[in-house]
Amino acid sequence: MPPLPPLRPAPAAREVQDQFERLASYALDWVTVAVPATAAVLSPVDQRLNLFNTAPVVVKLDARAAAIDLEHLRLEYLGRARAFDPFAPSRWNASGTNVVRPVDVGGADALARSAYGEFLEKHGIRSQASVFFRQGGRIAGALLLLRRPGEPDVTPLQARLLQRLQPFLEQALAPGGDGGTPPAMVELLRAGGLTPREIEVARLAAAGATNAEISRALFVSVATVKTHMNHVLTKLDARSRTELVTLLRGGGQSPP
Repeated sequence: MPPLPPLRPAPAAREVQDQFERLASYALDWVTVAVPATAAVLSPVDQRLNLFNTAPVVVKLDARAAAIDLEHLRLEYLGRARAFDPFAPSRWNASGTNVVRPVDVGGADALARSAYGEFLEKHGIRSQASVFFRQGGRIAGALLLLRRPGEPDVTPLQARLLQRLQPFLEQALAPGGDGGTPPAMVELLRAGGLTPREIEVARLAAAGATNAEISRALFVSVATVKTHMNHVLTKLDARSRTELVTLLRGGGQSPP
């Protein structure tokens, strides 16, 4: 087995310089406020639809997760548990399903009795939910939300929230940086002379996020988002936000 990429704890988002890891930190902070988890793991998915083999793998543990050794869990997962993982990307790639929770794999009781449930329990985890991100129709990344014994499964309301967040996060968290962003959009953003923060704002706007949603995702004020948006409009010669989104989604072709 080739060397595994390190598990990188999600630091304060403002302290991260790499764009993908910064966005991953934002996402883990944001999602775990809305859908609490003992541990949250964001992993790219390789060409064979495997987790944990490709960098960067970004993790966030809450204060109650001290007993969870994610490195040991990952090694055992890659060694044997992925063969019977009901949440594995390979099992859901063709279905188009993007949010999977215990009820989707037979229910919490069936999961607990399964070999995978025993594997989770061994590592101090009772429940899992997975959110998949796609690139060109193939699963290219996954967000795993892990809960310890005594904590409930993801509720139907939380599942609906994850469903609504998934397209936004899929665009923002394009695995590997620009991997999920259309090449024409990447070229346009880079050619426009935008700053890294302006690129983040533009990408999130193209994904359909409102100014308020962008401000929460990037931990800045709405006024700051508006300032960045005005700079983006000027640099890309767009007359309005609607024209900007059309321009970005259309690969640089301005509307008539």
